[in-house]
Amino acid sequence: MPKVKIAIIDNGVDETRLNYNMKSNICINPNGRCILDNQNLSNMNFMHGTICAAIIQNHFPDSEIYSLRILDENGKGEIECLEPALEWCLESGISVVNLSLGTTHFKDKTGIRKIINHYANQGICIIAATSNSKYVTYPASFSNVLGVAIRDKPYNEMMVKTKLGLDVLSPVEQELVIWGKNIVIQRSNSYATPFVTALVGKLFSEEICHNIVEAKCLLKKYYKEGIELIYESYEPDWICNAQIRNVTKKSKTSYYFNVVKESDKNEYDTIIINDLSSIESVIALNKHIVYLGEQNFEREFGDRFFWSPYKRVQTIKCCCSCSMDMEVPIILCESDNNVDEIFLLTELREAFSEKGYNFYAASLDAESVLYELEYIPIECLRERDIIRNFLSCEIHYKQSDGIMLGIKKGNICKQNELPFEIDVKIQIDKVEIISRLSVMDKDRRLLYKECTDISKMLIKEIADKVTYALTEEEDGE
Repeated sequence: MPKVKIAIIDNGVDETRLNYNMKSNICINPNGRCILDNQNLSNMNFMHGTICAAIIQNHFPDSEIYSLRILDENGKGEIECLEPALEWCLESGISVVNLSLGTTHFKDKTGIRKIINHYANQGICIIAATSNSKYVTYPASFSNVLGVAIRDKPYNEMMVKTKLGLDVLSPVEQELVIWGKNIVIQRSNSYATPFVTALVGKLFSEEICHNIVEAKCLLKKYYKEGIELIYESYEPDWICNAQIRNVTKKSKTSYYFNVVKESDKNEYDTIIINDLSSIESVIALNKHIVYLGEQNFEREFGDRFFWSPYKRVQTIKCCCSCSMDMEVPIILCESDNNVDEIFLLTELREAFSEKGYNFYAASLDAESVLYELEYIPIECLRERDIIRNFLSCEIHYKQSDGIMLGIKKGNICKQNELPFEIDVKIQIDKVEIISRLSVMDKDRRLLYKECTDISKMLIKEIADKVTYALTEEEDGE
């Protein structure tokens, strides 16, 4: 039986310290090409990749280990190097990838997610470390990745309750033999990750695991000792190519993924549906499923992702025991039904992002998840304590600078029925072809316009006015 190939994408592996011959040592050159790594690593003080390799070797000695160096000796690197490294893994038939690295910056999220989804849907199983900084980490927090943290970190209890990207809590070896000497390693998420990588490699070697979803399920079944599996919770962020059935697109904003025709049977990884009339035939296609309808549908799948609004409700309610400070501005975007709310939220979020602000943009519409927006079910919004606790944890761990909530008129009858105080209200009333836009803070009108179209330029103007209003007090100080 051929050995399982495991790649360590890190700052390189020094074979001389391990007394182990790597199958390949690769690095990424300045042109983004994968070349043989001839750099002498024996004088490197920060043995990050070498320690990861030693842990995998100890727990899964029958594996073939490959090194791809994309970080420097200080553990820093460029996101652009990740894609050619994973492409090399795909072309080389590597099944499992250890990524004891990541970023917590919100601007990196979209680019990394796109890369990860492409290669995960090609069959590569990626295991990644959660940041030791306590914040949501990319790529560890993505559904298509096994996110790992050390078991006894004091913040893990809160992270587990909030379901923010952790899949596995793992032990970490304290002592390794390198260059014939016993060394004590740092207790960190980086070194808990290769332990889980070794376990996943064993699952692949037994030919009972073939993808990331099966890995998450089988770890729970076969490795109860030593590691702790987190309650299944994920958002539909895994989609690379989707087939959409009976779903009417509500916005001119592009989906975050590619849409394929129903005739392209092998070109998609996910089916998106709006009713359950054809659910059994959809299940038979062995694809991931996003169900946007209101009916409750409960079934466990061990080989694919399944998301529904009901799952989101369960996730939010599971966080009800958590509570943190929520000292950020809250913007309410209230509009008529014929206003493109999703376009408003996505463009406003982008306008704030260009100013360096990370806004948590949410909608009461389940379809919003297809545009990288957060979905807040209306029944959860009406549970004041539950939604406050949930949002306080979300904005803390995602390092959000503010919250934007889009609602349609009639969903919330009065502003004082909301479970939090509003700092700015954006209201759009549409009468025939004319939209009346009003932006108000607590004391004054910031902007009023009558127009036929809510354009990107107008939304940038809104962002300018809101930013000024929210920061002028700080500037005055």
